[in-house]
Amino acid sequence: MRREPTAIEGGPLESIPIRAPELRQIIGRQRASAPDWDAFHARSRERRYGGLRIERFAITQVRLASTPTIRRDAVLIAYYHVVAGRFTVSRDGRSFTVAPGESVLMLSTGGYQYHIEDGEYLQALVPLQAFDPLEIADVLDAIDLPLQPDAVSRATWALLIALLDDPDDDPSDEVVASAAESAAAAAITQVAAVAIREQVSAGRRSSILSAAFLYINGHVSDITVDLAAMACALGTSSRTLHREFQAIGTTPMAALRNARLTAAAQRLASRAPLASLDELARDCGYSDRTSLTRAFRRRYGRSPAEYRTRATSVGPGAL
Repeated sequence: MRREPTAIEGGPLESIPIRAPELRQIIGRQRASAPDWDAFHARSRERRYGGLRIERFAITQVRLASTPTIRRDAVLIAYYHVVAGRFTVSRDGRSFTVAPGESVLMLSTGGYQYHIEDGEYLQALVPLQAFDPLEIADVLDAIDLPLQPDAVSRATWALLIALLDDPDDDPSDEVVASAAESAAAAAITQVAAVAIREQVSAGRRSSILSAAFLYINGHVSDITVDLAAMACALGTSSRTLHREFQAIGTTPMAALRNARLTAAAQRLASRAPLASLDELARDCGYSDRTSLTRAFRRRYGRSPAEYRTRATSVGPGAL
Protein backbone atom coordinates (compact mmCIF):
# COMPACT_ATOMS: atom_id res chain seq x y z
CA MET A 1 0.00 0.00 0.00
CA ARG A 2 1.36 3.40 -0.96
CA ARG A 3 2.19 5.79 1.85
CA GLU A 4 1.60 9.51 1.69
CA PRO A 5 4.66 11.66 0.99
CA THR A 6 6.67 12.22 4.14
CA ALA A 7 8.20 15.52 5.24
CA ILE A 8 11.50 15.34 7.10
CA GLU A 9 13.45 18.54 7.67
CA GLY A 10 13.00 19.73 4.11
CA GLY A 11 9.38 19.47 3.06
CA PRO A 12 7.67 16.54 1.34
CA LEU A 13 9.31 14.76 -1.56
CA GLU A 14 7.77 12.29 -3.96
CA SER A 15 7.47 8.96 -2.14
CA ILE A 16 8.95 5.99 -4.02
CA PRO A 17 9.64 2.40 -2.95
CA ILE A 18 13.29 1.86 -2.09
CA ARG A 19 14.88 -1.18 -3.70
CA ALA A 20 18.02 -1.34 -1.57
CA PRO A 21 18.05 -4.72 0.23
CA GLU A 22 20.46 -3.60 2.94
CA LEU A 23 17.88 -1.13 4.24
CA ARG A 24 14.78 -3.24 3.66
CA GLN A 25 15.63 -5.86 6.27
CA ILE A 26 16.21 -3.38 9.07
CA ILE A 27 13.23 -1.08 8.57
CA GLY A 28 10.66 -3.40 7.05
CA ARG A 29 8.05 -2.19 4.59
CA GLN A 30 9.11 1.36 3.83
CA ARG A 31 8.93 4.17 1.34
CA ALA A 32 11.89 6.32 0.49
CA SER A 33 12.20 9.80 -0.92
CA ALA A 34 15.41 10.94 -2.61
CA PRO A 35 16.41 13.59 -5.16
CA ASP A 36 17.29 10.83 -7.64
CA TRP A 37 18.45 7.21 -7.62
CA ASP A 38 22.04 8.23 -8.36
CA ALA A 39 22.07 9.68 -4.86
CA PHE A 40 21.87 6.20 -3.40
CA HIS A 41 25.12 4.35 -3.90
CA ALA A 42 25.39 0.59 -3.71
CA ARG A 43 26.95 -0.73 -0.52
CA SER A 44 30.65 -1.32 -0.88
CA ARG A 45 30.77 -4.47 1.26
CA GLU A 46 28.46 -7.03 2.89
CA ARG A 47 29.09 -10.22 4.88
CA ARG A 48 26.52 -12.65 6.32
CA TYR A 49 27.01 -15.17 9.09
CA GLY A 50 23.67 -16.92 9.51
CA GLY A 51 21.28 -14.20 10.68
CA LEU A 52 24.11 -11.73 11.30
CA ARG A 53 24.70 -9.15 8.56
CA ILE A 54 27.53 -6.64 8.54
CA GLU A 55 27.61 -3.92 5.88
CA ARG A 56 29.48 -0.82 4.81
CA PHE A 57 27.75 1.60 2.46
CA ALA A 58 27.67 5.22 1.26
CA ILE A 59 24.74 7.56 0.63
CA THR A 60 24.64 11.15 -0.62
CA GLN A 61 21.07 11.83 0.49
CA VAL A 62 17.98 9.74 1.16
CA ARG A 63 14.82 10.25 3.21
CA LEU A 64 13.00 7.24 4.57
CA ALA A 65 9.71 6.63 6.32
CA SER A 66 9.36 3.14 7.74
CA THR A 67 6.69 0.89 9.15
CA PRO A 68 7.50 -2.02 11.48
CA THR A 69 8.75 -5.22 9.91
CA ILE A 70 6.19 -7.86 9.08
CA ARG A 71 5.77 -10.33 11.94
CA ARG A 72 7.26 -13.31 10.11
CA ASP A 73 10.58 -11.49 9.81
CA ALA A 74 13.23 -12.11 12.44
CA VAL A 75 13.43 -9.33 15.01
CA LEU A 76 16.77 -7.58 14.54
CA ILE A 77 18.91 -5.32 16.68
CA ALA A 78 20.56 -2.84 14.31
CA TYR A 79 23.84 -1.27 15.37
CA TYR A 80 24.68 1.74 13.17
CA HIS A 81 27.96 3.63 13.11
CA VAL A 82 28.38 6.93 11.29
CA VAL A 83 31.87 7.19 9.79
CA ALA A 84 31.14 10.49 8.05
CA GLY A 85 28.01 12.50 7.25
CA ARG A 86 24.74 13.14 9.04
CA PHE A 87 22.16 10.65 10.27
CA THR A 88 18.91 12.10 11.68
CA VAL A 89 16.17 9.83 13.02
CA SER A 90 12.67 10.45 14.37
CA ARG A 91 10.57 7.98 16.30
CA ASP A 92 7.58 8.33 18.61
CA GLY A 93 7.70 12.11 18.47
CA ARG A 94 11.38 12.44 19.40
CA SER A 95 14.32 13.12 17.12
CA PHE A 96 18.04 12.62 17.48
CA THR A 97 21.11 13.04 15.30
CA VAL A 98 23.99 10.59 15.21
CA ALA A 99 27.21 12.48 14.54
CA PRO A 100 30.36 11.11 12.87
CA GLY A 101 32.12 8.78 15.27
CA GLU A 102 28.90 7.99 17.15
CA SER A 103 26.73 4.88 16.97
CA VAL A 104 23.12 4.02 17.70
CA LEU A 105 21.16 0.87 18.48
CA MET A 106 17.76 0.40 16.83
CA LEU A 107 15.01 -2.21 16.82
CA SER A 108 13.64 -3.53 13.54
CA THR A 109 10.07 -3.50 14.85
CA GLY A 110 10.18 0.27 15.43
CA GLY A 111 8.62 2.81 13.06
CA TYR A 112 11.29 5.37 12.13
CA GLN A 113 11.78 8.36 9.88
CA TYR A 114 15.32 8.90 8.59
CA HIS A 115 17.24 11.63 6.86
CA ILE A 116 20.68 10.37 5.79
CA GLU A 117 23.15 12.73 4.12
CA ASP A 118 26.57 12.68 2.51
CA GLY A 119 28.40 10.00 4.33
CA GLU A 120 29.75 6.55 4.96
CA TYR A 121 28.01 4.18 7.33
CA LEU A 122 28.51 0.81 8.94
CA GLN A 123 25.72 -1.36 10.21
CA ALA A 124 25.43 -4.71 11.94
CA LEU A 125 22.08 -6.49 12.00
CA VAL A 126 21.93 -9.12 14.76
CA PRO A 127 18.91 -11.38 15.37
CA LEU A 128 17.36 -10.82 18.78
CA GLN A 129 17.62 -14.56 19.41
CA ALA A 130 21.42 -14.32 19.29
CA PHE A 131 21.46 -12.40 22.57
CA ASP A 132 21.59 -14.04 25.96
CA PRO A 133 18.07 -13.88 27.45
CA LEU A 134 19.45 -12.18 30.56
CA GLU A 135 20.94 -9.37 28.47
CA ILE A 136 18.03 -8.54 26.15
CA ALA A 137 16.30 -6.07 28.47
CA ASP A 138 19.53 -4.07 28.89
CA VAL A 139 20.10 -4.01 25.13
CA LEU A 140 16.55 -2.81 24.53
CA ASP A 141 17.05 -0.08 27.12
CA ALA A 142 19.89 1.41 25.05
CA ILE A 143 17.92 1.53 21.80
CA ASP A 144 17.58 4.96 20.17
CA LEU A 145 20.25 6.54 22.38
CA PRO A 146 23.14 8.05 20.36
CA LEU A 147 26.24 6.36 21.77
CA GLN A 148 29.42 8.37 22.23
CA PRO A 149 32.66 6.78 21.01
CA ASP A 150 34.53 4.97 23.76
CA ALA A 151 36.93 2.07 24.15
CA VAL A 152 34.12 -0.51 24.23
CA SER A 153 32.42 0.73 21.07
CA ARG A 154 35.76 0.99 19.25
CA ALA A 155 36.59 -2.59 20.22
CA THR A 156 33.14 -3.73 19.11
CA TRP A 157 33.44 -2.11 15.70
CA ALA A 158 36.96 -3.52 15.35
CA LEU A 159 35.46 -6.99 15.83
CA LEU A 160 32.61 -6.35 13.39
CA ILE A 161 34.91 -4.88 10.74
CA ALA A 162 37.24 -7.86 11.14
CA LEU A 163 34.28 -10.15 10.42
CA LEU A 164 33.29 -7.97 7.48
CA ASP A 165 36.74 -7.98 5.91
CA ASP A 166 38.14 -11.41 6.89
CA PRO A 167 38.58 -13.44 3.69
CA ASP A 168 39.35 -16.69 5.54
CA ASP A 169 36.11 -17.29 7.46
CA ASP A 170 33.47 -19.49 5.88
CA PRO A 171 30.14 -17.74 6.64
CA SER A 172 28.21 -20.72 5.23
CA ASP A 173 29.50 -22.96 8.05
CA GLU A 174 26.72 -23.05 10.65
CA VAL A 175 29.10 -23.33 13.60
CA VAL A 176 31.24 -20.41 12.43
CA ALA A 177 28.08 -18.41 11.72
CA SER A 178 26.68 -19.18 15.18
CA ALA A 179 29.96 -18.19 16.81
CA ALA A 180 30.01 -14.92 14.84
CA GLU A 181 26.43 -14.15 15.88
CA SER A 182 27.30 -14.84 19.52
CA ALA A 183 30.45 -12.71 19.39
CA ALA A 184 28.58 -9.79 17.83
CA ALA A 185 25.73 -10.08 20.34
CA ALA A 186 28.16 -10.19 23.29
CA ALA A 187 30.03 -7.13 22.01
CA ILE A 188 26.83 -5.15 21.43
CA THR A 189 25.64 -6.12 24.92
CA GLN A 190 28.79 -4.54 26.36
CA VAL A 191 28.14 -1.38 24.37
CA ALA A 192 24.58 -1.23 25.69
CA ALA A 193 25.75 -1.75 29.28
CA VAL A 194 28.12 1.21 29.01
CA ALA A 195 25.37 3.35 27.49
CA ILE A 196 22.95 2.52 30.29
CA ARG A 197 25.50 3.39 32.97
CA GLU A 198 26.37 6.70 31.34
CA GLN A 199 22.98 7.77 29.99
CA VAL A 200 20.14 6.28 31.99
CA SER A 201 16.76 6.48 30.26
CA ALA A 202 14.42 6.39 33.25
CA GLY A 203 11.13 4.59 32.78
CA ARG A 204 11.81 3.29 29.27
CA ARG A 205 12.41 -0.30 30.27
CA SER A 206 9.41 -2.48 30.92
CA SER A 207 9.73 -3.95 34.42
CA ILE A 208 7.57 -6.89 33.32
CA LEU A 209 9.83 -7.60 30.35
CA SER A 210 12.97 -7.42 32.48
CA ALA A 211 11.47 -9.76 35.07
CA ALA A 212 10.32 -12.13 32.33
CA PHE A 213 13.82 -12.53 30.90
CA LEU A 214 15.19 -13.14 34.39
CA TYR A 215 12.50 -15.79 34.90
CA ILE A 216 13.24 -17.42 31.53
CA ASN A 217 16.96 -17.55 32.25
CA GLY A 218 16.27 -19.30 35.55
CA HIS A 219 13.76 -21.81 34.18
CA VAL A 220 15.46 -23.11 31.03
CA SER A 221 15.35 -26.68 32.34
CA ASP A 222 11.78 -26.55 33.68
CA ILE A 223 9.70 -28.52 31.20
CA THR A 224 6.44 -27.57 32.94
CA VAL A 225 6.69 -23.83 32.19
CA ASP A 226 3.91 -22.46 30.00
CA LEU A 227 2.51 -19.00 29.37
CA ALA A 228 0.06 -19.16 32.28
CA ALA A 229 2.73 -20.33 34.73
CA MET A 230 5.13 -17.62 33.60
CA ALA A 231 2.49 -14.90 33.92
CA CYS A 232 1.45 -16.14 37.36
CA ALA A 233 5.06 -16.18 38.60
CA LEU A 234 5.50 -12.60 37.39
CA GLY A 235 2.27 -11.41 38.97
CA THR A 236 0.62 -10.39 35.72
CA SER A 237 -1.89 -11.76 33.21
CA SER A 238 -1.09 -13.90 30.20
CA ARG A 239 -2.54 -11.22 27.93
CA THR A 240 -0.35 -8.47 29.43
CA LEU A 241 2.75 -10.64 29.24
CA HIS A 242 2.05 -11.52 25.62
CA ARG A 243 1.54 -7.82 24.80
CA GLU A 244 4.89 -6.88 26.38
CA PHE A 245 6.73 -9.43 24.24
CA GLN A 246 4.72 -8.50 21.16
CA ALA A 247 6.15 -4.99 21.47
CA ILE A 248 9.61 -6.42 20.72
CA GLY A 249 8.33 -8.68 17.97
CA THR A 250 8.28 -12.05 19.72
CA THR A 251 6.29 -14.08 22.28
CA PRO A 252 7.09 -15.35 25.79
CA MET A 253 7.23 -18.99 24.69
CA ALA A 254 9.37 -18.19 21.65
CA ALA A 255 11.80 -16.42 23.97
CA LEU A 256 11.85 -19.48 26.24
CA ARG A 257 12.50 -21.81 23.29
CA ASN A 258 15.32 -19.56 22.15
CA ALA A 259 16.86 -19.58 25.63
CA ARG A 260 16.75 -23.39 25.72
CA LEU A 261 18.39 -23.79 22.32
CA THR A 262 21.00 -21.15 23.14
CA ALA A 263 21.84 -23.00 26.36
CA ALA A 264 22.12 -26.29 24.44
CA ALA A 265 24.41 -24.76 21.82
CA GLN A 266 26.65 -23.25 24.49
CA ARG A 267 26.98 -26.62 26.26
CA LEU A 268 27.73 -28.40 22.98
CA ALA A 269 30.33 -25.85 21.91
CA SER A 270 32.21 -26.07 25.20
CA ARG A 271 34.85 -28.71 25.79
CA ALA A 272 33.20 -29.83 29.01
CA PRO A 273 32.18 -33.51 28.95
CA LEU A 274 28.53 -34.39 28.30
CA ALA A 275 27.07 -37.53 29.85
CA SER A 276 24.47 -38.02 27.11
CA LEU A 277 22.11 -36.20 24.78
CA ASP A 278 19.23 -37.29 27.00
CA GLU A 279 20.80 -35.46 29.94
CA LEU A 280 21.42 -32.37 27.81
CA ALA A 281 17.80 -32.48 26.63
CA ARG A 282 16.52 -32.61 30.23
CA ASP A 283 18.84 -29.78 31.31
CA CYS A 284 17.53 -27.63 28.46
CA GLY A 285 13.82 -28.25 29.00
CA TYR A 286 13.16 -31.01 26.45
CA SER A 287 11.47 -34.30 27.23
CA ASP A 288 13.98 -36.41 25.30
CA ARG A 289 16.83 -36.30 22.81
CA THR A 290 14.46 -36.61 19.85
CA SER A 291 12.63 -33.40 20.75
CA LEU A 292 15.91 -31.57 21.31
CA THR A 293 17.43 -32.84 18.06
CA ARG A 294 14.38 -31.82 16.03
CA ALA A 295 14.31 -28.29 17.45
CA PHE A 296 18.10 -27.92 17.33
CA ARG A 297 18.36 -28.96 13.69
CA ARG A 298 15.57 -26.54 12.76
CA ARG A 299 17.48 -23.65 14.38
CA TYR A 300 21.14 -24.52 13.63
CA GLY A 301 20.93 -26.73 10.55
CA ARG A 302 22.80 -29.60 12.24
CA SER A 303 22.03 -32.24 14.81
CA PRO A 304 23.45 -31.65 18.32
CA ALA A 305 26.09 -34.35 17.73
CA GLU A 306 27.17 -32.82 14.41
CA TYR A 307 27.24 -29.35 15.97
CA ARG A 308 29.44 -30.51 18.86
CA THR A 309 31.85 -32.33 16.56
CA ARG A 310 32.22 -29.29 14.34
CA ALA A 311 32.43 -26.80 17.23
CA THR A 312 35.12 -28.71 19.11
CA SER A 313 37.14 -29.31 15.94
CA VAL A 314 36.97 -25.64 14.94
CA GLY A 315 37.96 -24.58 18.44
CA PRO A 316 37.59 -21.23 20.24
CA GLY A 317 39.94 -19.47 17.80
CA ALA A 318 37.66 -19.99 14.79
CA LEU A 319 36.93 -16.29 14.53
